[in-house]
Amino acid sequence: MQVTPRQAEKLVEYSIETHRSLLLVGPPGIGKSEIIETVTHRLNVKLIYCHAAVHEPTDFRGLGVVVPGTPPSADWIPFGTLKRLCDASEPTVAFFDDLGQAPEAVQAALMQLLQARRIGEHRISDHVTFLAATNRRRDRAGVHGILTAIRSRFRTIVELIPDVDDWCVWAIREGLPATGVAFVRMRPNYITDCAKSDFKPSVEIQNDPCPRTVAEALRHDLECQTLGLGDDILLPLMAGAAGDAFAIEYMAFRKLAKSLPDPVAILMAPDTAPTPDMTKPEGPGLAYAVALALGRIVNEASMANALTYLSRLGQAEYEAVCLKAAIARDSSLASAPTFLTWAADNADLIL
Repeated sequence: MQVTPRQAEKLVEYSIETHRSLLLVGPPGIGKSEIIETVTHRLNVKLIYCHAAVHEPTDFRGLGVVVPGTPPSADWIPFGTLKRLCDASEPTVAFFDDLGQAPEAVQAALMQLLQARRIGEHRISDHVTFLAATNRRRDRAGVHGILTAIRSRFRTIVELIPDVDDWCVWAIREGLPATGVAFVRMRPNYITDCAKSDFKPSVEIQNDPCPRTVAEALRHDLECQTLGLGDDILLPLMAGAAGDAFAIEYMAFRKLAKSLPDPVAILMAPDTAPTPDMTKPEGPGLAYAVALALGRIVNEASMANALTYLSRLGQAEYEAVCLKAAIARDSSLASAPTFLTWAADNADLIL
C-alpha cells in the first residue's frame, strides 16, 4: 500500500500511540527519516536512532558471558543501545534506519527484539515502540533485501511516495524560496519521478532530483542571496545538489520571476500592479510564486489589497495559496474579518 507523507505521519502517530511496529519503504531522499523525527518531536517521545547498516549482531543480541555458579551458566548482557531499550522509563521510539542495508546477521539478531521483545532474560521496556525505514532494492542504494522473518514481524509495512502538495506545504513551513516552491508546483516531476517504477538512479557520482535534494538546492538559493553570491556560483551549487536539468530549468524560471513586481508594490497598488501572463506556459507558476510571496508579508490591514490583486489572475486557488501561507505564518490572521468573509465564499478551497 502506498501512502503520502501526510498519511505516513498519521500512521507513525498511530504506531507510537498503540506500540505497534511499522516499516516505511521508499526511495532515497523522500523524507522517511524526517517524518519519524518530526512526529516523535511533536509527541515529545524520546527517539533512539540506530543506523542498522553499521551495527554488529552483538549490538542487538548482547554479549555472551559466563555466569559463575555450580554448574556455570551463560547469559546475554545488553549494552549500549540495547541496554537503553531495556532501561527505557519514558515513551521511546527505537528507529532502525536503512534496515535493508543491514547484513543478514544483524537482521537475524533483530528478530527476537521485534517479536519477543527480549534478549535472553532481559526484556525490552514496554515504553519502547519499534519503527524502521528502508529503501527499495531497485533504488541502487545498497539494499540487499530484508529477511522474510523480519518483514513478518512488523505489524504494518507501507510504501511512502512523494506528494507535491505535501512537499509544498512543508517547504513553505521551512521557509524555502517562494520561487522554488512555485517552480516545483509547475514541474512536479522533479519531486515525484524518483518513486516511479521505471526510474533509473544515476550510476555516476551525482545527485538525482528528489524531495531532499531539491530542498537542498533551494537552500543554496537562500544562502547565496544572503551572502550576495551571483548566479555563476549558484548554478553549480544547485546542479550539484539536484542535477543539471533541475538547476538550469530553475534558474531560467527564477530569472522570469525577478521581473515580477515587488510584493510590497503590489499591496500598494493592487488594481494596477502588473500580473503574470497566464497565456504563457510559465504563467501559472509565476502566479503561484506571487501568491506565496504575498502570503509571507500580508497582514490584517493589507489582506484585502492582496485579494484584490490575486482576483485579477482569474482563479481563486491563488488567493487560497496566499491566505494559507499567511495563516501558517501567523495563525491570528484566521480570525481577520477579511479572511472570514473570503472563507465563507470559498470553503472548498481553504479546507
